[in-house]
Amino acid sequence: MKIIISERQLKLIEKNIQSSIKEGLPKELLKQIYSGKTSLGDNPAFPPEDELKFEEKLLLPTYEKIVSEINTMYPEVDLDDTDKFKTILSKLLKTCQDIEKPLKSQLELLVMKITQKIFNVTEEDVDLTIEMVDKVTADDIKISLLPEADDTVEFEGIDDLKGINDDIYKRRVVNCLMQGISNRYIHAYELYLKDIFVLNDVLLGVYKRIILLNEYLNFVTNANKVDEDNITFGSTSDVIVRSNDKSVVTVKGMNFIALLHETVKAMLDLISVNGLPKNVEKMKYVLKKADFRYASYWDMRFGISMWNKIEDKLGDSEYTDIIPYLFYVIVSKPTDEFNTFMQNIFANTRQGKIELKSMVDGIRYKLDQDKFEEDLEIKRNVLQDDSGEFLV
Repeated sequence: MKIIISERQLKLIEKNIQSSIKEGLPKELLKQIYSGKTSLGDNPAFPPEDELKFEEKLLLPTYEKIVSEINTMYPEVDLDDTDKFKTILSKLLKTCQDIEKPLKSQLELLVMKITQKIFNVTEEDVDLTIEMVDKVTADDIKISLLPEADDTVEFEGIDDLKGINDDIYKRRVVNCLMQGISNRYIHAYELYLKDIFVLNDVLLGVYKRIILLNEYLNFVTNANKVDEDNITFGSTSDVIVRSNDKSVVTVKGMNFIALLHETVKAMLDLISVNGLPKNVEKMKYVLKKADFRYASYWDMRFGISMWNKIEDKLGDSEYTDIIPYLFYVIVSKPTDEFNTFMQNIFANTRQGKIELKSMVDGIRYKLDQDKFEEDLEIKRNVLQDDSGEFLV
């Protein structure tokens, strides 16, 4: 019996065989990890290490999954041919913008609708502006390229200084989590599949390829050799937190996916303020040291992998609707407790799984109670007459 396969199928089989041989992370990435040149440094949220660096073990499953998907989607392209993948992505982005141009207002409204659903907010809660633009440049981005120097803060003593350094390390991990959660939501196709299909039945396929290519190129691109103008990722946001009035969030993105990702990240950034020092000067100090654009590549790499670790602990339970609440509970932990919790999650301990489940159960209980009290209040209002007395 003869089995006839096409040349494309043969290439796919060969690539799948090759990808099953674990070659590990890209060599340049490993070099940076083992020389300590990542955005997280020697982070106190990391668990104890064995012969392998924790960062390598954290990133490898994510990278292997992305490579497998790339091999399936582009069997004809050599994995090392990053220029070819960049060309493919560039053409896809151009196609995407051409299709989206007449749909700009509908897509902006869709991002707004999804965001309001995810975060359970209205126009009365946050002054949110979402805009699809033709281009995002380095001039549009508020945060600096590198950590900023700041000698204006006077510390009480060395322990105070050590404490603020731990807060900076915590903020770096929180930035990664924000990227990971934002990536999680652009993969939640159920949030926008029907709406996008109605607008244009080609777009969803284009989006899936853009997401995958961006993820792959982010792993194989050396951020140290990227010029400043390229560290934009097609989107930007500005978050102004106000305690006595509505906070202001402004987002710009070059396509629907970039716009959704950036809007979710901006809203998470609003929540993340709860994990910063209460002292305003120290808060600014932490942000100047921890938030910088050259960290973006690492934040995306680590963020996807970190959130996957948390998802693994949650199992098959449906929890997408409580992610913002879960993020709030995690980042609001004092720095020492935050580090211990993340160590347990990263090390796959039983304690980490129990604590995470307790968080989720607590959030569910609180939300159910709030809904019960809200429903009860509605019924009470319906049952009252004009005099304010109950009818039953």
